[in-house]
This record gives sequence, structure tokens and C-alpha cells, in this order.
Amino acid sequence: PTLLPPALSLPLFVCRSSGEEKSSLQDLKWRSQRFTRIEATMGSDAEARELLKEAEKAVNKKNMFFKKSPDWEKAAQCYQKAGEMFRAPPVKAMPDAVAAFEKAAAAHASNQAHFYAAQMMENAGNILRDLKNPLAAGQHYEKASSHFLDAGKADKGAELLIKAGKAVAEEDVTVAVKRYRRGMKLYEEDDQHIFIGDTWRHCLALLLKNDRKEEAVGLLTDMFDTFERLDQADYLHKAQLSVIILHLSRGDSVAAAAARDSFADFVMCEEGGAACDLIDAVEDG
Repeated sequence: PTLLPPALSLPLFVCRSSGEEKSSLQDLKWRSQRFTRIEATMGSDAEARELLKEAEKAVNKKNMFFKKSPDWEKAAQCYQKAGEMFRAPPVKAMPDAVAAFEKAAAAHASNQAHFYAAQMMENAGNILRDLKNPLAAGQHYEKASSHFLDAGKADKGAELLIKAGKAVAEEDVTVAVKRYRRGMKLYEEDDQHIFIGDTWRHCLALLLKNDRKEEAVGLLTDMFDTFERLDQADYLHKAQLSVIILHLSRGDSVAAAAARDSFADFVMCEEGGAACDLIDAVEDG
């Protein structure tokens, strides 16, 4: 049986208030603001299409010399509002919402507002995901990731790449793994190794499910540095044992023994002893 390292056990920090209850007046104010925001996104199909026309006028705006001088900020706002109206009841015209959010993203990007462009692409991706179009959803999440990176938000860029990987995990394993690995790399480059925990576990499970053992060995080997940085000796030893078991499961006891010997002080721990016993048992037949 293949022994896999458990997921990283990350502490959960919950921020709590000072314990003071909000007054009924504050609560009513909050509810009023919330409903105002909700109502602001609701409108008719006709209103949404009028906003699209306003957006097109802003895109094709000309200056006093009759040269094209787009008002990207206004265009982005109109496209975004139209997308919200198309998405919300009573309209719920989801393909139109996707198209409006895509145009809003392009307008925001043209205005160098890449953070908002990323949010619009993520909105479009979420709709496509709900419409059971995972490949298109993944493409939109990947574009959102690029915009977040352009905005200097490496953590959000990594998060959206991983989300793009999850979207297509059942459809295209190769693409999913590449996105997972790229997202993990972004976290590493941003010195946020602690956020890799769930992702490497999902990626490993996907590889093993599809019998891609060589790639699984590569993933586990790459994780050694992360476990060392996080001072997670137990996880490091379990990952090393898993590498040896994967080699043995492929019928390669030579590679298993070489891996064991390359792991410093590994034979001194419990997992190292188990690895030695397994290799000996395989070699003895």
C-alpha cells in the first residue's frame, strides 16, 4: 500500500471582536447599506443593454480634434454594472453577463487598473464554472491570475492559478498539474510557503489517481525544501518514505535504495527504518 504524507496541519487563526454587541441602530444601518448595494446591482434587461451602449460610446469617444480618446474608466464602470445586472435576478442572462464582465476586464486593463480587471475575469470564470463549462472557467481564472500579477498581487495571482487548476482537474490533468505547480511556485517566490499545504496535497492526489508516479516523485522531492523551511521534520520524513514507496511500486528497488541513501539522517528516523525493511523485503523477493 502507498503511504502518503498527510496534509499540512495549518493553524487556524480566528479574529474576534472585543465582545461588544452591535447596537440595534448600527445593525439596521448595516442592513440598510447591504440592501442598497444589492438593489444597486438589480435592474432590467433593457437597463443593462443601455449601459452597454453607454460603454460603447465611452470606448469610441473622440476629442476635439476628432481623434479617438476612449474614456476607459467610464466604459469599465458601465460594462461592470451591466454584467452585475445580467447576472442578478430578475434578468439572469448569464452568457451576456460573461461577455459584459470580459469587456469590463479589458477596459480596466486598458486603464491600467489590473486589480479590477482581475476581479472581472474571476466573475466571468465563476459564472462559466456554474454553467458547467470548466475549461472556459479555468482559462478565465488564469487570465485573472495574470492581471493580479500585473497589479503586484502575487498571492492573489497564485490563488487564481490554483483555482484554474482545480477547475479542470477532471477534464485535463496535465493542464491542472501545470497550474497547480505554477501557483505553488508563485507562493514560494513570494516566501509564502505555508500556503502551499492544501495545493501540493490536491496535486499529489490527482497524480496518483491518474497513475503518474514519476511526476508524483518529482512533486514530493520539490516539497522537501518547503518542509525544511517550515521546520516540518515529520512531513519531510513521510514525504521521503513516500518517494521510496513510489519507486518500489514501479518495480525499481535500485532507485528506492539510491533515494534512501541520499536523504541525510533519514535511516535514523522511524520512516527510514520502515524504508529499509521495505527495500530489503523487495530485494529478497
